Amino acid sequence: MKKILSLMLVAAIALCVTACGATAETPKPKADKASQPFKAGVWAVVVNGEETSTYVFTDSMKECIYGNEYTGVPFDYEIDGSTYIFHMGSADDITKAKVEFTDDEHCTIYWDGSGAENVLVYKGVQEETQPVSDETAEEIPPLIINSEPVVVTAEQAFDNAGVTAFICDAAEKYSFTSSDPDVKWYIYLLDEPFEDGARYLTQAKAPKLSSDGTLDINAGEYVYIRCSDNALTSESGTPTNATLTINYASAA
Repeated sequence: MKKILSLMLVAAIALCVTACGATAETPKPKADKASQPFKAGVWAVVVNGEETSTYVFTDSMKECIYGNEYTGVPFDYEIDGSTYIFHMGSADDITKAKVEFTDDEHCTIYWDGSGAENVLVYKGVQEETQPVSDETAEEIPPLIINSEPVVVTAEQAFDNAGVTAFICDAAEKYSFTSSDPDVKWYIYLLDEPFEDGARYLTQAKAPKLSSDGTLDINAGEYVYIRCSDNALTSESGTPTNATLTINYASAA
């Protein structure tokens, strides 16, 4: 009888240990879905059912382009955990965002700070474009200020990958004045045209001026100008009226 009771006690203890061990082990939490690079190709920004602009992403996450009918802005991006860091125009520009992918071809970008959202839809691989020959390429116009200053608008001249350019016709001290204090205009001075294409300018050169101010410019120098992205469109994707006025400093 005692032997039977001992066997029953051992069995009960073993059952208890087994049950306790099962309940003591908590299931591991599922890992969050890792942030993923954008599929290489063209992504359209959709606002109220209409495509307003595009992002062209590359496999390397470098030399990407944001563009609309008025401009194209080069950018790179990187991923830090769940945060996407965009460098719009230059490596010094840092714009953070969260990205939620519905699948590989649909996502929403939530921009930090501004609270703006972009709904993106993948449109396919970017078509190859033929290079423009020197014979058909448009020459850079001279910067001529007579009785009137030169006014550069965000809407008009940003057809060269986000940068417009002039050849200075006279050695003077010039003033640069933005119509909107929240919009930055970046001024680059070069001794010769930028051979690698204007969209690489902001990655290869440092601006001589990145806000309102004056510059001494020699005759024949090349003046490259671009503006921050908020000068180009509002959050709804419509053009703004941001301008940059260039004048002789003595007349400012």
